[in-house]
Amino acid sequence: MRPVIAVSRRAPSAMVVVLAAAACGSSSSGAAPKTVPPGRYHDTVCGSIARYSRATAQPFLVFQGLHLQFTYGIPKRSAVRDKQIAASLSIVEATDQLIAGLRAAGVPRTAHGQAFADELLSAFHELHDSIDHVHDQAVSLPTGSGRADPDSELSPQIGAALEQLGKRLDSDRTTNGAGLDLHCGTS
Repeated sequence: MRPVIAVSRRAPSAMVVVLAAAACGSSSSGAAPKTVPPGRYHDTVCGSIARYSRATAQPFLVFQGLHLQFTYGIPKRSAVRDKQIAASLSIVEATDQLIAGLRAAGVPRTAHGQAFADELLSAFHELHDSIDHVHDQAVSLPTGSGRADPDSELSPQIGAALEQLGKRLDSDRTTNGAGLDLHCGTS
């Protein structure tokens, strides 16, 4: 359940992101965002996504581990709650930083650069809101040493949020990605 936009098959252990979309949206000040050459936009976005990948790798692994624990183990209420609270908060904070980085990237100077950047930013805002909702649910879970109720597992919601992100990014790449190099990484 890592945030996969597209992962290189040659480097599966490293999160090598292929931009299914790139980045940005309108600036928060109401001023028009700066337009930048596609290459600079690509480099800025890839840097932001690489930082996001590093920051979220462990929290997404926590949700994967909890899924396995619910499937094959005996998850404890307090441990499940605490792990899901910490992991979801880390993802929300990292997504906030990613969104700021995508805004700072500007808008690629391509035919559909503004639409591309707006949709990318919107997709990550939606991911943020979905993970924030998971965080709120985790906070409301019961504590105690007893076995966690199967409904306490929030991993499926994380997976659904990532699947939705992937669909939006794929659509944005197809619709608005002309003129952009949509690959990040060295593989």
